[in-house]
Amino acid sequence: MKKSLSLTLSLIMIITTLCALPFTAHAAGGDETNFSWTLEDGELTISPKGTGIVDETPWETYKNDITDAVLEEGINEIMTGLFDGYTSIETVVIPSTCKRVEDESFHNCTALEEIMLREGVEEIGQDTFCECSALETVELPSTVKTLDYRAFKDCTGLNDVGLNSGLQLIQEDAFYGCTNLKGVIVPASVTTLGDNSLGYYYDSGNNKKVTDFIVGGCGTSGLAKNYADSNGFTYWDVYNISMPVGKDGKYTAVFNEQTGLLKINYNGDMSVRFRGRYWAVYADKIKAVEIGGNIKEVEPSAFIGCSNLTSVKLGNKIETVYPTAFANCPKLKSITIPDSVTDIWSLAFGYVYNESEEEYLLVDGFTIKSACSNAAVKTYVENYGTDYNGKKLTWSKTHSYDNGKITSTTDKAYTKTFTCTVCTATKKTTYNKKSNTITAKGKTKSVKYATVKKKAVTVKRADAITVTKPVGTVTYAKASGNKKITINKKTGKITVKKGIKKGTYKVKVKVKAAGNATYKAKTVTVTVTVKVK
Repeated sequence: MKKSLSLTLSLIMIITTLCALPFTAHAAGGDETNFSWTLEDGELTISPKGTGIVDETPWETYKNDITDAVLEEGINEIMTGLFDGYTSIETVVIPSTCKRVEDESFHNCTALEEIMLREGVEEIGQDTFCECSALETVELPSTVKTLDYRAFKDCTGLNDVGLNSGLQLIQEDAFYGCTNLKGVIVPASVTTLGDNSLGYYYDSGNNKKVTDFIVGGCGTSGLAKNYADSNGFTYWDVYNISMPVGKDGKYTAVFNEQTGLLKINYNGDMSVRFRGRYWAVYADKIKAVEIGGNIKEVEPSAFIGCSNLTSVKLGNKIETVYPTAFANCPKLKSITIPDSVTDIWSLAFGYVYNESEEEYLLVDGFTIKSACSNAAVKTYVENYGTDYNGKKLTWSKTHSYDNGKITSTTDKAYTKTFTCTVCTATKKTTYNKKSNTITAKGKTKSVKYATVKKKAVTVKRADAITVTKPVGTVTYAKASGNKKITINKKTGKITVKKGIKKGTYKVKVKVKAAGNATYKAKTVTVTVTVKVK
């Protein structure tokens, strides 16, 4: 009896110990008729075989362990309700080969935060993402033509929707119950906009309107305008947007379809956040973006996928650029960051998603231009300046240089070295020396013959030669003249030696200013007339 009790206690202790150990999910997988699957570290990968139709869920046992669902290229069709009620899934990847995302495929996936729909997907089925309450952003590829009934119904966290040109049908209740969604731009390509598809939710047995809901569209008439007017919503014409911020109407965004320039301004006094997806309907037409006024933040994914964007001008009030603000803009090769920017988030610019690599990769030759003192740019370059393939972006720094020091000279030029007052950067600039400003003129000086018969006579330089504005040390040299007349090299004094005969003598003198570090040397030849009488 004691032995049996002891064994029982030992088993209890072993079980208790095992229960206390951290759980480690083991890899799983299998080969089905038309697909294969693997589950490792929470990522379920479904690969094509045969017809590429996913018509069963062999991973059901691991339902609560799946955090990421990746359907690879070649998967052509999925069954209704494939992941219905999988409340641990956070991200989903749908391949281009899957033309329709079937009904209720991700219904009630309450942890789902990110949907990656590849170009090629054409239809979102009924209730497909219904009740995905953690979902905040949806960006539909241009190939999607249909949003079926209740496609995103009751996605209460959804606040940003990008519907691109190509979409045709938005069926009834498509975004019903999305209480955090304050506005949607309807592309001109849409031909059906179902009842209660935008701006409505259910409360206390009644349909209610989302407060201050805005419907955007192209032009001053059409489907979007009719929907807004008939339901009592505010309408924005996206070709000339004048968008209120709360009760403040000083926010404007104007798009010039001819030039492709989108200008965004806010001239109020408060800090403003704005949603970039208001202009998603013509993302492929935007070539340049200018953000000015008092706008301080560029929203996440504000201009993502602007495939023809080549130029961005950020105003000097911008402080924060959020994640992927300018991602997937392959023609954007550089961006200038003003000194006001203090925070740049992940993949904000310079990156394009590569489908084959399934990674964001740097745009070839991408350059960030900013002051060398910008700490936000420094951090961004350190964290995102190199992609996983080793490709690097260029940081073109603007430096604040000192007045420079002359570090080398030649007869005709001099070089200055400038040092940045912020960092250790230096630059050297060579300048041509300026012409010497010296001028000189010879005079006439008389000496008495009676005096030079007895002794030499010295004439002051000032009495014989006028010298003005010399740069550098001045020296003198006799070029020609009577040998009894000499000149002092340093002082310029002229000596008339004893025994010279009466007469008038012309002496040529070279007057040289040596110049300095920034001025050239120069020699002027003058004629001094000495009269002995």
